[in-house]
Amino acid sequence: MTKKISSAYLWGFILAIVAGLTAFFYESFIGFPTYVDSLPEGSTEGLGIFGIIIFGIYAIVGAAALAIMSIIAYVSAKKQSPETIKGIAWFGIIVLFLLAGACIFYGILMCSVYLGGWFGKIIYFGSALTAIVLAILNIIRLAKLNSQKE
Repeated sequence: MTKKISSAYLWGFILAIVAGLTAFFYESFIGFPTYVDSLPEGSTEGLGIFGIIIFGIYAIVGAAALAIMSIIAYVSAKKQSPETIKGIAWFGIIVLFLLAGACIFYGILMCSVYLGGWFGKIIYFGSALTAIVLAILNIIRLAKLNSQKE
């Protein structure tokens, strides 16, 4: 059971990396031209893209922090016995929910800024949904682990 709990954090690590890299590279190199090409000639609205790039930088920094916390949870949970995994498991569950919240926030932000870039939005909302499912599965696994002890 602890192997299943720790594997969820490894997947959370992968999700954080994918979401962060998508936020930075996809939005910078594909979202940027899509947004700029949709603007009328001589418009100064193109300066708004700097805000998107800044949010992309924040997203990759935040995703990197969540990825580091996920890998810490993975390594820590992998080494724990079933009796002592509770605190590490809850730490990892909170990290997964934070990852889901960050992906949802960034996806909604991108939906409100421009209509293009559906690939990135699917990645954000898909990563959020997957992180939520992993967190819920870990809550269920932790409950089963606690009921086995009793």
